[in-house]
Amino acid sequence: MSSWDRNIDFMHYIRLFRTILQTRYYRGRKLTNKQTCGTLVLYIQLRNGSRISEALECYNKFRESKKLEHRISVRKSKKHKDRLMIIDLPPHIVNKLHAICLNIQLNEAYLKQLAQRTYHINTHSLRYAFIKYLDKMNVSPTMIAHITKHSNLNHILTYTRKSSAEDILRYLLSGVRDYDNI
Repeated sequence: MSSWDRNIDFMHYIRLFRTILQTRYYRGRKLTNKQTCGTLVLYIQLRNGSRISEALECYNKFRESKKLEHRISVRKSKKHKDRLMIIDLPPHIVNKLHAICLNIQLNEAYLKQLAQRTYHINTHSLRYAFIKYLDKMNVSPTMIAHITKHSNLNHILTYTRKSSAEDILRYLLSGVRDYDNI
């Protein structure tokens, strides 16, 4: 896969980010307010399969309104599309995060640095973890493109086919020969 795809596990990072957002600890160290808010943006990106800039816009709208659903301008769209993005955390975590993040302004450079240095991931790999997760849940590539606002279905098809082909190869080479369980 390309350098942006680190083949990260969607559910692992959902659980990890939720735990971090609830406890504010990662690997035995307490996160700063800025790191906590940055982790929230990464969670938003992962959960919605968005670009980092779209997740940052959702975060800023959350800071202003405390609402959990927002219409966000789609980046890389020539047609001025928007998309729904949702913050799906329990109310007690939402209240705590809103209080922490109310005055914390973030930028894309910081978020990319946080992702790399703290979590050893590329922010765009979060977007593709979501796409791969939807593919494994048998969501059609067309619907994945609609959800993630990919303007070119071929990008989704190329990624999901390659990902599925590699998963089949791993399965076949694992010594298991029951093809019906793929």
